[in-house]
Amino acid sequence: MDERKRSAPGRLGNDSKRIKREDSDLSVKDEEGATDKQLRERNAALREALQEKNRRIDFLEQKCSDLFGDRHKTSMRLQTVLNSWSILLKTLHTLVPDSSKDIERDIKAQGDLDGQPLPVDIKCELDEWFLSGTEPTLDVKDEDAGSWKNENAFTKAWVESVLSKFSGKDEPDALKRAVDAMQRAESDLLACQDKLQVYKRQVRELKQDLNKKEAERHAACRRYDRSVHQQTAVKETASTSNGAAHQSTGNSHELHQTVDKLQTQLKEANEMLEKALAETRKAKTMEYEIRQSMESMEKLHEEKIEHMNEQLASTKEALQKLKYKSKDIEAHMHEKWEKKVSKSAADNHKLKAKLDEAMIKNADLRLRLTTFSAYKDQFSDYKVLNASLEQELAGTKQQLEHARSKHIKFEKFHEHAITSANESEINHLLTQLRDCQASLEALQNDIKHPELSKATEREAAARRELETLKIKLMETEKKCVALADESEAKQDIMATHEEEINTLVAEIEAVAKEAENVRTQLNKTMTKLSDRDASLAKVNAALFKAEQKNSSNFEELAGVRLQVASLVALQKTQKTLEAGLQETLKLKEEELESLREHVKNIEKLKTGVEKEKINYAREIKIVKQTYTLPRSSDAPSVDQKAPCEQCEVYKRQEEERNEKLRVARASGESGEMSEIERYELLEARKKLNCSVCQDAPKEVMISKCSHMFCKKCMDDNLKARNRKCPTCKKMFGQDDVKAVWWT
Repeated sequence: MDERKRSAPGRLGNDSKRIKREDSDLSVKDEEGATDKQLRERNAALREALQEKNRRIDFLEQKCSDLFGDRHKTSMRLQTVLNSWSILLKTLHTLVPDSSKDIERDIKAQGDLDGQPLPVDIKCELDEWFLSGTEPTLDVKDEDAGSWKNENAFTKAWVESVLSKFSGKDEPDALKRAVDAMQRAESDLLACQDKLQVYKRQVRELKQDLNKKEAERHAACRRYDRSVHQQTAVKETASTSNGAAHQSTGNSHELHQTVDKLQTQLKEANEMLEKALAETRKAKTMEYEIRQSMESMEKLHEEKIEHMNEQLASTKEALQKLKYKSKDIEAHMHEKWEKKVSKSAADNHKLKAKLDEAMIKNADLRLRLTTFSAYKDQFSDYKVLNASLEQELAGTKQQLEHARSKHIKFEKFHEHAITSANESEINHLLTQLRDCQASLEALQNDIKHPELSKATEREAAARRELETLKIKLMETEKKCVALADESEAKQDIMATHEEEINTLVAEIEAVAKEAENVRTQLNKTMTKLSDRDASLAKVNAALFKAEQKNSSNFEELAGVRLQVASLVALQKTQKTLEAGLQETLKLKEEELESLREHVKNIEKLKTGVEKEKINYAREIKIVKQTYTLPRSSDAPSVDQKAPCEQCEVYKRQEEERNEKLRVARASGESGEMSEIERYELLEARKKLNCSVCQDAPKEVMISKCSHMFCKKCMDDNLKARNRKCPTCKKMFGQDDVKAVWWT
């Protein structure tokens, strides 16, 4: 009976151990399933984060390639414009030689044209103008560079914060929240900057007003001093005038008037001074209020900056965690680079098409420039023709004036000659008639006179003289007719000369109109060139900004590539660790199977030993009964036999074994731990550690879901505004986190 009682608790202990082992196996399986589920969720979150990161990298690369293409296009356009500008300068130098100082004077001196004045922009030196168009743009000021650096740092911090927010399932919500927070911060910062600029401008205006009021106050003080000085002088004059009042009553009246005027001026000066003092007090109060508001705004701005710095630090920490938790990037990188190669090929094709278009445009511009140069050559030829025609016109004008003067002189001479010849001939003929009449009278008298022969001779002589006079008269008439014909021919020549002069004047007017048209076209071209210079300056500024953005984007891309490389290295190390862990797990599983078989064999042996033990106990009881029965029946005088030594040894061994079993059952562990017990101990310790960091012990519990974590992980999640449980994704607040103590 005693042995049965002893064996009964042993069986119960063995059964309880089996139940505990089965429970532990079930709990291990549940934990393995939970850990597998967590790993799957974590891998899914990491895949989504990596997809978002790849999308961001693709966007940045597309932006960089677009900026690179735009830069090349703008550089090509700039080169074409500079080439056309150099060609235009060369043509202008050939058209107007020595045109480095005063182009307008040179053009006027060469063409003798008093047209519209040239634009003011041409009066600068062409060498400096060309250098200003061809030299590269200067660097941006340090303030602009600092602002660009600050903006670059801000964008980097924002990218890191966005990447850090992609570690959970609520990536779009986190992204939206981050973008909204960034936009709000930017709007607040811009509003603060605008207010600060307005306050600075108001302070500047108030300072200017204060300076003006101070100047007015000083002027009023000077006027007041002058009036006081004049009043004292007037009082002195009044005291002297009282002694001599009986001499100058009129002077005293004038002095009273001046004193009244000075008093009124003094009152006005005092009023002006009081107004100026009141305005200065108002300005000082306004300045004090503005300073207080500016100080409050600066404090708010500093607080916002500190808050943003804290957020930046938290995002950096979250990014580092994301780096350590990233996996499976190789396939994504392969797909990403395939997409990049296809995109680069498409971009190259687009760039080639754009280059062809630019070459066609360049050819059109060259054709236009050649036509423009030919037109300039024609304009120079027209200038030379204009100068020669003007010289011919001046010569023809001089010849015309000389011919007109000759014609006038000839007409006067002709008229004078005709009148003088006619008068002389008429007078001569009249004298001859008188002589003839006298001779006739004499002849008649002579006829009456006996000397008739003398009269006939005289008559014959008179007739001869009449014939000669008639011949001379005919010759003079012929000469007059010839002179009239010559004058008509000269008049015809003058008419032809006048027609030629009119045609020359019309041609000169046409050439002058063409020169004016060319001048207007030159003015238009010069205005276009000035517009091109302005556009070139704008393009250079845009190029510089694009280069800065491109460099910042390249820096971001380099940083992202470094991050990707580090993540790839981490992935490789994690893969190697996973492979090693899988191998160790396989070995451990094999060891566990062997241990389970060994345990089964031991349990079988144990059951056999227990059965043998029960049989031995029964036999011992029977033997004891057999020994005790005859002794009880025998007489008491018979001595009891002492037990044998072998039985005592067996009894001691059995007692020692029972004692060891009892101690082992009481303590729950043996002297040397087996592999199964060691594995169970490690699993139990893992349960006590935090499931997020796997290092620190569990110190905090979420009251809503009763999951336990370490305090550091919970503080990091609360700082990052991640209010979801890492295991069950249930929302919780800061008040739901409760401390736990192990006892």
